[in-house]
Amino acid sequence: MSVVRTTTHSDRKRDDGRRRTRDMQPSGANALDANPPARTFRGVQKPKKASTLKQNVLELRYTALSVPPPTTAQNPLDEAVLEFLKALFTFQNRLFHENQTKAHAKRRYVCGFHEVSKFLKSEDVKMVVMATNIENFSQPDGDEQRNRLAETVEGIEVQCSTQNVLLVKACIKRRLGKVLKKTSPVSVVGVLRPDGAEELWSRVLQHVDADGSNIPDSQ
Repeated sequence: MSVVRTTTHSDRKRDDGRRRTRDMQPSGANALDANPPARTFRGVQKPKKASTLKQNVLELRYTALSVPPPTTAQNPLDEAVLEFLKALFTFQNRLFHENQTKAHAKRRYVCGFHEVSKFLKSEDVKMVVMATNIENFSQPDGDEQRNRLAETVEGIEVQCSTQNVLLVKACIKRRLGKVLKKTSPVSVVGVLRPDGAEELWSRVLQHVDADGSNIPDSQ
């Protein structure tokens, strides 16, 4: 004798829930992914929209004129800068786990054109590290968007010169991002507080090229 299973209300509710979960996943998503997209009461949370400057950087990165690949050979200045930034990251990360509010108020460094420019205006930056493989956004066609990005880089250099802030051009973006535990390359880093890493700070100064960096008189 065959047994016919009757579909109950709870079974239909469970099936509907499975179908909704499947429909909410983006096309091509792995249903067994350990990190599914975050969901809100309205559905799948949309990714954060990149800023206009970030969009311009990504766009020009693929459309800019061909630039010879930079050398990846290690040199003493790069290694000294990486060791210095690694120490600052360790101190800042340790304080962040102890007290997030205090860590934010006493940050040792900031990353990115926007943050570095902001802190340069408030004259809180002790040193700026700029990657050696930043794209050349200045174009001969006079495109306003591209020239604005070029002016951002030039503006940081001018502010460093005006305020007598140490400007060091070292490392490629990927290495700067890696040492600071960032998921993406870092083009520029502004050092706010080198406290606790004075010995590594002195080592950076010893390897700075006087022709390519701005060394403060006080140093």
